[in-house]
Amino acid sequence: AAGAGSLVQTEYQIGTFHIPTELLNEFGLDDKNSSIIFVDGDSMEPTLSHKDRLLVDIRETQHPVSNGVYVIRIDDAVYVKRLSWDIANGLYNVISDNLKYSAFQINHNNGRNFKIIGKAVTIVMKSIL
Repeated sequence: AAGAGSLVQTEYQIGTFHIPTELLNEFGLDDKNSSIIFVDGDSMEPTLSHKDRLLVDIRETQHPVSNGVYVIRIDDAVYVKRLSWDIANGLYNVISDNLKYSAFQINHNNGRNFKIIGKAVTIVMKSIL
């Protein structure tokens, strides 16, 4: 979710998208280390819009990750947010590109169910209005 977060009870595949191997290869990906998710909400506007299809690199990521847009889980909610590592405090700044949403910080070692699911790579077939 690009907003208040989407509660996740289970994770499962809802469909299959056929993306040319050459496109995945351009990003150093293949069908085993990538996934497509749908963006839900407007908190990442103008970077990401509601219902955008987002190609995500789901390879294991080590902390701290480089600054960028990530799909993350906090407790039972999944978010698409910009992460910025605060080296001085050992925390992630979790940032929405839409300024009407407040940024917050999270410590990946504080016992909360925090996981970086993957790094956003590109939007797949975004409509032009």
